[in-house]
Amino acid sequence: MELVVSLQQFLSALALQSLNEVFSEAVSANKNSTVWIQYNSASCVSNTDALALLLQSTFGWTQDQLSEFFIQASKLPGGNCNC
Repeated sequence: MELVVSLQQFLSALALQSLNEVFSEAVSANKNSTVWIQYNSASCVSNTDALALLLQSTFGWTQDQLSEFFIQASKLPGGNCNC
């Protein structure tokens, strides 16, 4: 099942779990990479996007853990995502 949240919700969920620093270091510094572009300019993030897959691999999460992250993120403010 595809889960979609706004980038603001995604980043807020990272911060609430104190994961934002480690995750931001995992994002490629290459400004042409899909992950970097999403991290810096996406309006929405899906649990199937490159950004979500990086999140999953960075923290060694299962698919269920990734889905739970997106479910919790969807409950945060800033969900004006029109994707």
